Amino acid sequence: MTITELETESFYKYHCRQREAKMIVEGTNPVRSLVSSVFLHITRLIVSIRREALNMKIYNFNKESGKEITKFGSRFVMSRISQTASSVHIGVMYLESDGIIGYHQAVTDQLLLIVTGEGWVRGEGEELFKVSTGDAVFWSKDEWHETTTEKGLTAIAIEGDLDPNLFLKEKGEKHPNDELDRTI
Repeated sequence: MTITELETESFYKYHCRQREAKMIVEGTNPVRSLVSSVFLHITRLIVSIRREALNMKIYNFNKESGKEITKFGSRFVMSRISQTASSVHIGVMYLESDGIIGYHQAVTDQLLLIVTGEGWVRGEGEELFKVSTGDAVFWSKDEWHETTTEKGLTAIAIEGDLDPNLFLKEKGEKHPNDELDRTI
């Protein structure tokens, strides 16, 4: 039970005890019994509704639920995951063999998290950087960039006002947060 359910149940039990004590002192009143019965049913309904609202839900973000993207010469499937009130978009990108997220300018900060596979990324220069499972690539707003793969890759894309330096460390560098307690 959640705290809210316990509070509702305690509230209900308290009022039932109060009602029973009054009925003993004042004698049984059919109207009061009816009101108490209705109160009991409403309280149980509220508890039931709260339980339903708190139930776990399972969603699907597989490739089949996504949309094929071909803009900028791209060849991949994007399955949107969520959008927050602060205009952060989260999605999953599925690039097949020889897939590409075409060279384009970032409209906002973008963080690409490689979940499976490997590929190549580049920013505004011509140099390509190899990425694989566990790598995260960040591009700032207005930065030109591209992602390609020979064998295929799956990545989570997060777009919006981001600061990956808060929790992520660059490859090969020690992050200032390494000294913090990691028990959270």
